[in-house]
Amino acid sequence: MDYASFAVSGATSRQDTKQVHRIHLTPGPHFLTTTQDDRLDFRITDTMTVEYDHTMEGTLTGHGTNTLAVHGMPGRS
Repeated sequence: MDYASFAVSGATSRQDTKQVHRIHLTPGPHFLTTTQDDRLDFRITDTMTVEYDHTMEGTLTGHGTNTLAVHGMPGRS
């Protein structure tokens, strides 16, 4: 991502994009927002794995695992 920070629903503060973060979230719907108001929706299942719409694959990775990785937004530098 070419942003200085991002926020994740369920987390207490904005996060620096130049750092790797471990954010423990409860099951349910969540989203990540950038400083330019882009929004990426995902879900934590009851078994603590990540789900998101298949069209986001590549921008997001980790579907079916306990780790969500964010790789940037299409059309963004």
